[in-house]
Amino acid sequence: MGERNYQFNLGSWDITADDFDDAKRYLLDDLAEYVDDSYLARDEEPDTTLLGAAKAFRAALPEPKTKKRLALWAALGDAITAAEKRLADRPKGSVTIALTQEQHSTVLAALRRWQHHIDGTAADHEGLDEIATCAGDHDALTSEQIDDLCGHINDADPVEG
Repeated sequence: MGERNYQFNLGSWDITADDFDDAKRYLLDDLAEYVDDSYLARDEEPDTTLLGAAKAFRAALPEPKTKKRLALWAALGDAITAAEKRLADRPKGSVTIALTQEQHSTVLAALRRWQHHIDGTAADHEGLDEIATCAGDHDALTSEQIDDLCGHINDADPVEG
């Protein structure tokens, strides 16, 4: 008897595996990765082609009669619901940037310093040093590194909303 091959076709996306559970996992992983990419996209509107194809695929599935197919149907429904929610909650007008731990700590210290300024209270410089070094886990950024960080933040493109 030959090997059984499972294939899911969602428009231009084909998912093929020798095992049903692998095919299901590939399908759900691909959908999650696609939604993550669309969520983080800098486009005005994320590309929802695969999400639409997944919805059409699920709607076209015959009534599940086995536990495996019922599990696929339910998992795909949950993934579609989560994807729709994630895309609906996509931040508008936001900026996503990657920071090192040192940069992250410096940004937090700067925000605390700014908070003291607008509240009209004196900043606790020792406390700011603790924040900027993550309680001594790393060195604080140098003036040159802070200037580079400012450039990095300034160069980030906002997500249009």
